[in-house]
Amino acid sequence: MTRSGTPIQSIERAAQVLGLFVDGRSDLDLNEITRRLGFSRATAHRYCLSLRSVGLLRYEPETGLYGLGARVIELGTVALQSLPLVNIAAPYLHRLVAQTDRTAVMTVWDGQAPVIVRVNDNTSALVRISVRAGSRLPLFRSAQGHLYLAYSPSIVKQVDDEDELAKFESVLKRLREEGFSLRADVTAGIRAIAVPLFRREEIVATFALVGTEGTMPDNIEDPKVAELVAIGQEFSTELTEQT
Repeated sequence: MTRSGTPIQSIERAAQVLGLFVDGRSDLDLNEITRRLGFSRATAHRYCLSLRSVGLLRYEPETGLYGLGARVIELGTVALQSLPLVNIAAPYLHRLVAQTDRTAVMTVWDGQAPVIVRVNDNTSALVRISVRAGSRLPLFRSAQGHLYLAYSPSIVKQVDDEDELAKFESVLKRLREEGFSLRADVTAGIRAIAVPLFRREEIVATFALVGTEGTMPDNIEDPKVAELVAIGQEFSTELTEQT
């Protein structure tokens, strides 16, 4: 805004362009951008060029398609990492690494998928598992995705593929009974064990341990899984008491 409180039109329009890629297709050509925004083609092209120059949009010459640029991912990751929820989680993740000797990660739901917002590496391990903050995880193929499906009716309503969802009905029921999820589908040879984090009855995030399949447990009786579940419950209790 200006000093008088009047919004700056160029910034508003740039935000409108970026907003097209948040709720809808991930790649758009200039004609579609022009049509959706109601700008002239010349105006739309000018904004796209400016956003490309600062890394907020990318452009594929072969297809003529625009998409969100790497700078958006960087900014989004910083924004998510600064959430109070993530700051509260820091000592819990530190404890997880110290007590399980595994890499610990936290995800939140970004409106479309689980996104990793914090990673605490197990730096003492001979072989380290590298997990990138800002990564989005597949809903049906990740331990974290299954937890959001199991505990969030609003997320289930967003799923278009009802047949795919029906295949997981028994899996999701078991997750609710056991309180944790285990998957090894995202990256070959890597297994994640995740637990839901709640504010009262609402799932707001997940904690997970990540490691190679040969070193990761697969049942609730294992001390590492029990520790993950216990620390997740402690975190949920703190969140609930703060609100």
